[in-house]
Amino acid sequence: MDKRLCMLVMTLKARSTQMQMLYDQATPKKSTNHNINRDLQERARNINVDLSARLEKALEAKLAESEAEQWQSENSDAIKAYNNAIDEHGCFAEGYRTF
Repeated sequence: MDKRLCMLVMTLKARSTQMQMLYDQATPKKSTNHNINRDLQERARNINVDLSARLEKALEAKLAESEAEQWQSENSDAIKAYNNAIDEHGCFAEGYRTF
């Protein structure tokens, strides 16, 4: 197997474990102050929006997006090498797939 392909497989395995936990969810909460439009805040509270939970979810999504972009950038050479190997040699299980 091509050395770059092996590195891609090893990186994917390691990264899949890391991606499961973007941050330590067991860390205690920290009180913070943020400025937000007063009308927006009042309207959100009127419909029972948990602002802290929404902020955490939004930050988690942004972190996941950033991590994915960084991973793709760091592994672009290996991804290209893998794609080239598939183009040249085909998929290892191509004869067994039913689609």
